[in-house]
Amino acid sequence: MSMHKHKNIIIFVSVFVSLLIVDLVSKRLTDGFEGTVISGFLNFTSFHNYGIAFGLLSGQRTLLLIMNSLLIVGAILAWWFFARKDPRLNVALAIFIAGAIGNHWDRVFHGHVRDFIDFSFTMTVMNLADIFLTVGTVLVVLAVLFQSFKKEEPRNEA
Repeated sequence: MSMHKHKNIIIFVSVFVSLLIVDLVSKRLTDGFEGTVISGFLNFTSFHNYGIAFGLLSGQRTLLLIMNSLLIVGAILAWWFFARKDPRLNVALAIFIAGAIGNHWDRVFHGHVRDFIDFSFTMTVMNLADIFLTVGTVLVVLAVLFQSFKKEEPRNEA
C-alpha cells in the first residue's frame, strides 16, 4: 500500500471516529435538556425523532434500519473504490458516514434518533449527525463535480 493511500485511510478514520464521538456525546449530554443557548437564535430542545427528516416514515423503524444500513454500506463501498485516491472525497465521505452511523446507532440502541438543535429560523429540530449528513452530501457532490471538471479535456477550436 502506498504512503498516499495509507495517509488517506488515517485521515478518513480520524475524521470519522472524531465526528462520530462528538455526535454521540452531544446526544448523550443533551438528551432531556431544554434551554436557550443564544436568545432568538438557538435553543436546545430534546426531541425523539421516530422517522427521518421532518418526521417522514415515522414508526417505520425496520424500514429505516434497512435503508440506513444500505446507505452506510453504499457510502463505505464508494469510499473503498473511489475516495481513497481523492483526499476531498475521502473527507467528505468520512463526514457523511459519521452522520449516517450516528443516527443509525440511535435507531438501533434507542429506537429513535435523539435531536436537540433547534434554530429559531427553521421548522425542525436536528442533531450533529444530521448536520454531518448534509455537509458530507454537499462536499461529496462538490468533490465529484470538481473531479469531473478536472478530467475534462480542453477543446481545440480550429
